[in-house]
Amino acid sequence: MNELLIGLIGAVGVPLVLYLWQLLIPRKNTKGWGYRLGRFLTLFGRQKVGVKGWERLEDRLKSTVGDFVEGVYEGLDSDEATT
Repeated sequence: MNELLIGLIGAVGVPLVLYLWQLLIPRKNTKGWGYRLGRFLTLFGRQKVGVKGWERLEDRLKSTVGDFVEGVYEGLDSDEATT
């Protein structure tokens, strides 16, 4: 019975969560949250490190986040590369 329940959650639950996620959190809101997080990090970084030091760290943070997102994209598309 547990295996059936786990299989049902995997087959129905995961797509349902992803569908609801897109329904409840539009892309415009997601981008807005990202913008606000970036503004907060900039203000916080400038206060703690200084403007000049933060500019160097900011570039590293951008490249790290970019690499992470690129890795997520590649992971999501990895099943298409094998076919």
